[in-house]
Amino acid sequence: SGAKMDVASEGFESAEQFATVAHASRNTDVPFMLLKHRVVDQGKSVEAAIKESKPELNASGAVSLARAQAREDVSVASTSGN
Repeated sequence: SGAKMDVASEGFESAEQFATVAHASRNTDVPFMLLKHRVVDQGKSVEAAIKESKPELNASGAVSLARAQAREDVSVASTSGN
């Protein structure tokens, strides 16, 4: 929210990875830029990045949900010509 898309998406390996981190951030209340830093700059998995901030969460489940949401986003975007 409020971020410039080109800045927010910079450094990710794919649209799906970007969307996964965005959904994981929203679903877990871990700040997007913190997750992005851990995943893009530190090379951690999304699961490990979540666990650092919220060890009490089921990070594996959170990533599975976020990845499913991301795949849906990418699928919709690719079929709508975006």
